[in-house]
Amino acid sequence: MWNRIVIICSKCRLSTTPQTSSARQPGFTLIELLVTISIMSVLVAILLPAVQQAREAARRSSCRNNLKQLGLALHNYAGAYGQFPLGMIGKNPYSDKTVSRRTPFVIMILPFLDEGTLFSQWNHEEDFAQQLKGFPTRLAVYQCPSDQSLTMAASGNAGQNVGDYKGSYGLNWGIHEYAEQAPGHPPESRYAPFHISYGASLRDITDGTSSTFAMLEIIQAPSEIGEPKDRRGRIWNTASCTSQVSNQYTPNSAFADRGVCVDRPLSGLPCDRDSGDGNDFMISRSRHSGGVHTLLCDGSVRFASDSIDLNVLQALSSCRGNEMPSSDW
Repeated sequence: MWNRIVIICSKCRLSTTPQTSSARQPGFTLIELLVTISIMSVLVAILLPAVQQAREAARRSSCRNNLKQLGLALHNYAGAYGQFPLGMIGKNPYSDKTVSRRTPFVIMILPFLDEGTLFSQWNHEEDFAQQLKGFPTRLAVYQCPSDQSLTMAASGNAGQNVGDYKGSYGLNWGIHEYAEQAPGHPPESRYAPFHISYGASLRDITDGTSSTFAMLEIIQAPSEIGEPKDRRGRIWNTASCTSQVSNQYTPNSAFADRGVCVDRPLSGLPCDRDSGDGNDFMISRSRHSGGVHTLLCDGSVRFASDSIDLNVLQALSSCRGNEMPSSDW
């Protein structure tokens, strides 16, 4: 019996070699990875423009809201004083060159922008150039999110270049050069709602408040230390080519602004540099695609396209020129 058991066991084979599994290990092949990456790239290419458009739409909405707040401030001022604020207190290039207390427009509306404390700090008996060091203030309502918030840093004279914040909105200054809006100089039919020492009353706007610009977008131009000065966008300053919009050309035109500025055509800021004040002008410009936001004298905000008819644009720029611009501009 024992012999039989030995014979049977001698036929057993005990293997010490581990068994190999034919099951596939988890993972991705190179082709699968490449396909996945390609699909993700296509999705990003599709979604990124949509995200950018959504962000720009939000920035445009914020920009419009800023102008609406400024329009409300204008009307509250007019309700209190019977007229819009003066475009500025400044020197008349044709007669008065000795104004001792030049005051920018923005100072006058501060109480109506909930900035009463800041307004109380301004000395109305002193010139703005002696006070800018105390007013390097960034006003959020003047900052369009599509534009870049900048300061005036380039060196200059008269104490005027001390880091004051710029803004993205300027006053409707008519259709010609800066000095042509001096008091008594243009025919009344060419008057804009604002110019030197003048702010229109609502009854002065005989063309209709819904057919007359009050403010338009401008671009804040860089003006860095060590570079030539570029005054475009300076809302705390009374000099020309700072925050006065002269609608000689359509928005975002390739035609150059004229004034103390730097030629930057690739950045949408062409300039024909000029050191004087009288014949300067600045065109409405923005960082939006296709046009600029405008505030009308009735407080409404509309978008003016780059392709707006120049005659319509200029009709909207005067407050009593008896023009009848189309309502579908």
